[in-house]
Amino acid sequence: PSFPLLGSWLLPVLFLLSALSTGMSAAVVSGYVLARREKAEFDLCSWSRIHIGLVVMELVVLFAWLTVGAASQAGGDSVQLLVSGSLAPVFWVVVVFGGLIAPVIAHIATATNGNSQVALAGEAGVLAGGLALRYLVLLAAVPVQRQTALFSATLPPGVALLAGQVLHDPLRLTMTAEADEGPAAIHQRAIVVD
Repeated sequence: PSFPLLGSWLLPVLFLLSALSTGMSAAVVSGYVLARREKAEFDLCSWSRIHIGLVVMELVVLFAWLTVGAASQAGGDSVQLLVSGSLAPVFWVVVVFGGLIAPVIAHIATATNGNSQVALAGEAGVLAGGLALRYLVLLAAVPVQRQTALFSATLPPGVALLAGQVLHDPLRLTMTAEADEGPAAIHQRAIVVD
């Protein structure tokens, strides 16, 4: 494919694990807020084992996906952009540390001391890391320099307006012909079907 990182079979696995993990975090945070509102007990520790497993699997698949993606030149450029290029600070701080490593530490700390605030901070990190992961995957996978072309036999005003908004420094080529001119080998027919 044109974008090797997006074509890897590991990406759907990574997104599935990330979705399960962020979904679990959203459920835990929502459950905790509702339990506090109702002045009920909410055991954050019961979620920890499952969630730690998901986060660890996500971390392993993330690095496997990066390793497989780096095998090609274009994929290697994208991986480099993530791990040491302009996207690296967000990748390492928000996705890897805040979304994967810190939540595991928070869950272990919660299991040992029962501090639910630490667990909630870990859940918030998972949510932020999961959202950042999806955004960074797209930013890294699509090359910085790419060419977009718009070809149209007719260019209605709406399409011209859209092209002006999304294309950077567009070049417009127009061909005109005399009304009576036209290639003799082209025969146009219309068939009306009821």
